[in-house]
Amino acid sequence: MTLQNPEKQAELEKLIAELNKNNQAFLAVQDKALTIKSNIERNQKMIEALEQENQEAQKEIDNLQVSDTGEINFDGFDEVSELVSKNTLKINALNKVITKFDAKLKLLLITEYKAFSDNSISIKTKALDLVAQEFMEEFFKSKSMKKINEIYSVLFENKSSVLFGNYINYDYRDAFLNFFVSKIKTHLDEKLDISHLKINIPEIKFTIPTQGDSSWQKREYIRELEELANQ
Repeated sequence: MTLQNPEKQAELEKLIAELNKNNQAFLAVQDKALTIKSNIERNQKMIEALEQENQEAQKEIDNLQVSDTGEINFDGFDEVSELVSKNTLKINALNKVITKFDAKLKLLLITEYKAFSDNSISIKTKALDLVAQEFMEEFFKSKSMKKINEIYSVLFENKSSVLFGNYINYDYRDAFLNFFVSKIKTHLDEKLDISHLKINIPEIKFTIPTQGDSSWQKREYIRELEELANQ
């Protein structure tokens, strides 16, 4: 896509280059965040499996055979107890890792991730605004604008047109604009493909954790996360 104004075209190319560079940095951070999230979910599934195994082991312990005289058969008890003990240690270790990396993930999201995503959105907005403004300037200088003025001149000449009505001191320009805008509305399509502009940002797959409203709350939230991440 090329703008007719060389200076604006150069400005647009600079913005697109800046956007692409920032997008790459954003994607690197997002990939890291996705990896952390995936590992947290994997560890949570491991905990679920270990807890299920412990529940089954506990059933075995509860079902120990007791004789009519109160004698207990401890066959297999030590093995089952050892399994439960080991599983519990594993669960505790996994929970500690989950807590640590959940904090790391949240810190990553509210710092680098938010900064890069906000910057990509900002650059994209500037680039699209520039294109829209230049498109309008090009349109105003085009044959299409000349045709609109011809329509306006014809209707203005015909002051008895039903478009304007027969009002004394009626603002014919506003009447024409209202009429023309009403016609344009039926042809507007916000879903038109503009991918050829190459002004895009990657899919943002995470929401930023809530940090509170005040600056103090945000600082305190970050401090708490840093403590958990460094445990």
